[in-house]
Amino acid sequence: TTVNTILRKIQNDKVKSVISENFTNPGDFRLNNPAYVLDLYLGEGKAHKRTIFSSLVNNVANGKDDSRPHVFTLDSTFIKELDKSFFDFRDKKIAGTFERDQIDSILVEQGDSTVVFAKDTAGTWFMGAEKRKVKQWKLNSLLSNVSGLKATKFLVENVSATRNYGLNNPERMLRLFSNGRQQIEIHLAQPKELQFVAFCPDSKIVAEVSETSFDNFEVKADDYIELETGT
Repeated sequence: TTVNTILRKIQNDKVKSVISENFTNPGDFRLNNPAYVLDLYLGEGKAHKRTIFSSLVNNVANGKDDSRPHVFTLDSTFIKELDKSFFDFRDKKIAGTFERDQIDSILVEQGDSTVVFAKDTAGTWFMGAEKRKVKQWKLNSLLSNVSGLKATKFLVENVSATRNYGLNNPERMLRLFSNGRQQIEIHLAQPKELQFVAFCPDSKIVAEVSETSFDNFEVKADDYIELETGT
C-alpha cells in the first residue's frame, strides 16, 4: 500500500509551477545535490526514468525529470510522501499469512499453565478435554491478533531460534494447528520495562511489538468460557 500510494501520487499529482525553462545551473534550484532521487523502471524492457527533487523550503520543493528541460516546483504533500525509511516500506506482519479458517486447534502456554482450544467439524470452538464451549468471538479475536501482529521495530532476522530478549523463557507462547500440523508459532516476552518482544520461528523474525499487542495475547480461560443460560 505504501508503494502504491507513491505511484498514485506520481501518476496523478501536478506541478505547482514552472520556474525555469532550462537546467543549466542545478545549484540555483538546490538540485546539484538532490534530497530525493526517484528512479522508475517501466515495462519488460525496464525503460529508465529519473526525477530529482530538492528539500523543502517554505513547504515547496524544486524538481526536474530527465525527459523534460524545465524545472518545476511541488508542494510539501508530494515530497512528504517520498520521505520514507526502509522500515516504512516493510511488511510488518510477524506471523506472515495463514488460512485462519483452516486452523482447528490452538495451544497457549503462559508460565505453568496451558490452555487448549479445539474446533469441531461444525466450526464450533471448545476449550480443554472437557470440551467447554467458548465465546466464538473471543477465538476469532485471538486469531485476528495473530494475523495482525505487527513489528514496531525489527530486532533480529533470519534466525530459527533465539535465547536473547527474554525469549529463552517467554511469558507466552501460541501454536496454531491445522489437521495436526503446526502452522504458526509465536513467542512473546517482556525483557525489560516498556519493551515487548515477539519471535516467530516460521518467519525467523524477532521484533518489538506494542504493549497493546502484547496484552492481546494474555489468555484467561475464564474470559473465554461461554456460560450456560441461567448460570
